[in-house]
Amino acid sequence: MARSSEAIKPVTYLKTHAAELIQSVTSRRGTVVITQNGEPRVIVQDLKSYEKGRQTLLLLKLISQGVLDAEAGRMNVLNNLGLVFQQARNSSEALHYYSS
Repeated sequence: MARSSEAIKPVTYLKTHAAELIQSVTSRRGTVVITQNGEPRVIVQDLKSYEKGRQTLLLLKLISQGVLDAEAGRMNVLNNLGLVFQQARNSSEALHYYSS
């Protein structure tokens, strides 16, 4: 279900007001849930918010993998923390490059 910070619009609104919707989402960096037959189907989100979310998810995955590796005795977290952050930076730069 949509959060109170998200707008909910039917697909017909998207069809008839696409440019207005894009401008609104871009300027307020929010999301709009698009419904079809009364059911949520897709999210319209500005690119910068999408990229930020992807970078956050990537960092969380890297941290999670690091914790699993440490628990399994495969690495010393403190000695390899710089490597984890470098991987995050590289992945973030690749994400930015390919999304441009």
